[in-house]
Amino acid sequence: WSLWAWLKAIKSSSSRRFPARALRARAPNAAPSPFGSMRRPPTRTALPPWLQLPLCIAAAAALSRWRSCSRIMIGRSLSGPSSVGSRILARSSSGTDDVTAAEAYLESLGWSEDTMNKLKSRYDRKFNPNVYGSVKPLLQWLGDLGLSDEQVQKSVGCFPNLFRLSVEHNLKPFARWLEDLGLDKPQIAKAIIRFPSMCGLSLQANLKPLVLWLEDLGLDKPQIAKAIGRFPSMCGLSLEANLKPLVL
Repeated sequence: WSLWAWLKAIKSSSSRRFPARALRARAPNAAPSPFGSMRRPPTRTALPPWLQLPLCIAAAAALSRWRSCSRIMIGRSLSGPSSVGSRILARSSSGTDDVTAAEAYLESLGWSEDTMNKLKSRYDRKFNPNVYGSVKPLLQWLGDLGLSDEQVQKSVGCFPNLFRLSVEHNLKPFARWLEDLGLDKPQIAKAIIRFPSMCGLSLQANLKPLVLWLEDLGLDKPQIAKAIGRFPSMCGLSLEANLKPLVL
């Protein structure tokens, strides 16, 4: 704003010093113009030569600074580690693989190629979950439960749709329900390692009916918690088609 005000002041001072350039007086005895009162369109005056070079230098410096800032912002928005952006650019420029930001981020954490192949083959659609909205919160939640990096890779590799679940709306309520049932954090972690698909089960449609059925059989709450902790795959069985025929 200061540069624009300075240029405007220079232009106005120039018109005051040289009024003949801005408006030429008409001779008193001159013949009337056949075009009536139509005026000549105003012409723009060029900047003085001593001002053109500093303006060009300032514009070039501002453009260079904008480009450097945009590169920094793009690099930060990818995923965090500096190697993620280089992985995406290197693999996409080679034309051998259509890499996503989530895949590059997991590879930067040291995930094995076998795990990445399982993720891409078992995922419902193209493996492209949001890094900040899905990948990082899920890994953080599993780590807080006590799972190691190898256990996280194994669990997510068996059930990649974990990335499609919300930590706040799906996983945390699921863990709280298991805690209310009587399982502690190590038992919840072991259950997830043994049967990761149980995280995607519905509380109302799958887990609570199973608990009610076990209570009808005579099991108390600690026994139900022990059974689910040791055999979490039981949660994925159908009551009508699998469990009830066993006790009839």
